[in-house]
Amino acid sequence: MLYHVPDRRCALSEMRRVLRPGGRLYAATNGRSRLREVDELMAKLGGYLPVEHSPDRFTLENCASQLSRCFSDLRLDRYEDSLVVTEAERVVDFVLSMNGRRRHPEGWRAAVRPLIERELSAQNAFRITKDAGIFECMRREPS
Repeated sequence: MLYHVPDRRCALSEMRRVLRPGGRLYAATNGRSRLREVDELMAKLGGYLPVEHSPDRFTLENCASQLSRCFSDLRLDRYEDSLVVTEAERVVDFVLSMNGRRRHPEGWRAAVRPLIERELSAQNAFRITKDAGIFECMRREPS
């Protein structure tokens, strides 16, 4: 959950400090394509702002550079998967459950359901990308 840490550089330095020489850190995080279909769906409604993908965010695509400041021998084990939903109301409920992460425009629930139903008609399911992974790295020795 390092993407929630405000001073990641300090946190990683402290993790390195408390690990014994040769100790390993496992850092799990999400990729930028996580929930891409939900972002696209909500963007069609207008007035929706997806989560910002700033360069300093801790994602699968950029965390190696952050981890490599304190750790060596980085290895990524990426877990690409998707959530397959076959009922429109479950997709609506899923998006609602993420209320802290998303801003929902007024009346979005009524507007989003037909979009989901169209997708279900065409594909027999609504797929939501999970895109997650874990980095394994070793405590770097001082040079």
